[in-house]
Amino acid sequence: GEAGDDQCGEVGRVEGVVHRSSVAPRSPCRVEDPGRRRPSVDVMHYDYDFVIVGGGMVADAAAKGIREQGSSGSIGIVGEERTAPFPRPALSKKLWTDPDFTVEDAALDTAEETSATLHLGTPVTSVSPDTRTVTTSAGDTFGYGRLLLATGGHPRRLDGLDPSERVLY
Repeated sequence: GEAGDDQCGEVGRVEGVVHRSSVAPRSPCRVEDPGRRRPSVDVMHYDYDFVIVGGGMVADAAAKGIREQGSSGSIGIVGEERTAPFPRPALSKKLWTDPDFTVEDAALDTAEETSATLHLGTPVTSVSPDTRTVTTSAGDTFGYGRLLLATGGHPRRLDGLDPSERVLY
């Protein structure tokens, strides 16, 4: 739907989606998708001037770069990561050498510094340049004016080195 349609309204909290911005998407709409197996579950549509697919350090740098260039356009960061962007290399080194260091100490504060909206734990499954949208595994769509694909990889797990307080994968 378009902004102003009867089906558009306030976007509530959606499981797996974190809104950390005071700047709302241009036209958030709750859209019923009759083709889904669970038709009672709503899918969401968001529109942003900039969509960054990937939630790592590149997403943080891109959002900050957009602001440094003087743009006040809306930014949506959509990523599979369940945490806000942080510098993994620095984090891994510091966790091994400084017992007082925590994950929170490495926060990049992307949302706070750029007014970007973070959509965490939200894997993107397709990009449609013709309609200028990306679609997530949940069926949510994100319209964009400009798109940056900044996806990363998955860390290689080492045999015998299980995740712990000091080992993060």
